Amino acid sequence: MLIRVLANLLHPLIHVGYGTEFGIPGMVAEGLAMASVHKSYSLTFLPSSLFENASMTVVEESTSRLTSPLNRKTSIVPLELDQPKRNHALFILAKIIQDPQFAPEERQKYFNAFKKLVTTRGADIWRYTEQWTFDLSQPGEIERKMEECVWTITIIYAIGGWSKEKGFTANVFFAHLVNSSLFLPSLLSYLSQDAQVILLRAFFTMGLAWWISRGGPELDIQGFLDATDPFISSEGEASSNANPFLDTIQSGFTHPDGHVLKIMRTFAHFSSLYGVRPKGYFKGTELEGAEALDGSLFLRAARLTEEFMSPMTSDWSASF
Repeated sequence: MLIRVLANLLHPLIHVGYGTEFGIPGMVAEGLAMASVHKSYSLTFLPSSLFENASMTVVEESTSRLTSPLNRKTSIVPLELDQPKRNHALFILAKIIQDPQFAPEERQKYFNAFKKLVTTRGADIWRYTEQWTFDLSQPGEIERKMEECVWTITIIYAIGGWSKEKGFTANVFFAHLVNSSLFLPSLLSYLSQDAQVILLRAFFTMGLAWWISRGGPELDIQGFLDATDPFISSEGEASSNANPFLDTIQSGFTHPDGHVLKIMRTFAHFSSLYGVRPKGYFKGTELEGAEALDGSLFLRAARLTEEFMSPMTSDWSASF
């Protein structure tokens, strides 16, 4: 059932997420119903080993929490914690990039071929993502791993969508990864700890698979930052406006495509949580250029999206 919730470009997860965020049981039921009936050609993508370390009560406990009134949830909030680099999500992404079997020319073979990818390379992707381990003895580990997911997905969307030759392209598939990540906090707050780990690892795996299935676009972090510096102040922080997202949110309200406002809301939310992360926060993750990243990434991504989805374009791209 988990893979069904993550299939169909994550739409079941999004519907369930809306229900848990706003306390609407009907939307939770709608999302689960959608997951139950749509076709899924990736049912074997997530191996049974993902569930082997979980207790036998994960399903029962999580189901009980979801079926109880949707106001009994634990808080999932960002903590000011040291950021360990071992087993970091960006470290896993870097390892995949360095693997010859996922070299750029190999990744291109799976462009627009998600089914082929999960059938032929699903085990190889999982071999990497199972190295993304959790140390639940550390305070705030779930919050930390959720943040790693958010940064990874945002990097894939914003930096993966940019190139020196073509500039930025707002990819519709990556946009759904971003929009669905907004619901991780509300979903995790209703789950047992074992189920939280399972959901995060499955979501991370699916994000990597979608990146590869779109050709695994290059992640030129330094080039991206240099090109998008005009969107922020010279100090590398958000502009001096009281809320630098105000204009982008306003443009989203009037845009004919509802996904634009959704992604602006997502970037604004995660900027409020992680926008103060300084340069050097990702030093040691082995992802080339990651040490130059800071919390301005979310504002850069929002403004690039606003620019691309102008009235002259007004539609997402399925390619680059």
